[in-house]
Amino acid sequence: SGTTDVNGDLAMSGAGTITLDAVTLGADVSTVGGAISFGGAVTGDKGSATAVGTGSGAGAVTFGSTLGLTSGGVDDLTITAGTGAVTLTGAVTLNDNDLTVASSTNSVITAGISGSTGALDITDSGTTDVNGDLAMSGAGTITLDAVTLGADVSTVGGAISFGGAVTGDKG
Repeated sequence: SGTTDVNGDLAMSGAGTITLDAVTLGADVSTVGGAISFGGAVTGDKGSATAVGTGSGAGAVTFGSTLGLTSGGVDDLTITAGTGAVTLTGAVTLNDNDLTVASSTNSVITAGISGSTGALDITDSGTTDVNGDLAMSGAGTITLDAVTLGADVSTVGGAISFGGAVTGDKG
């Protein structure tokens, strides 16, 4: 039950699935419509932009634990789920990197996302369900489409924008 160090691209040419536990992610991970699931903690350390995606069709992308991008601003992560969902279950730490969900039907953020000067940009054809705080401690930016807010969204000097309906359910 250690951590798998992925340093070469994992690419399925069809709709097969990729399931990993704890990972140090130093490469791209892709399928053509198949699900991608990380069950344990994921640390991005590629040293350049990383892509995790299922293409334009179905196929969910799930991070079942924490997701951390190393500081230095070079470990940006782009997630593409097409018509599938993106689920970020554990706390996400961007530091000064960018996290982009380029496409999904719905995204779910359970434990929140923190960072400093990076950018969070989520594009959904449905809604983003935010149940954990989105907090940028610096001038980082947050861009969301339609969203259901069950938590706070904040930056220190960065822009926050919503491209669709905003529904509050913080209770």
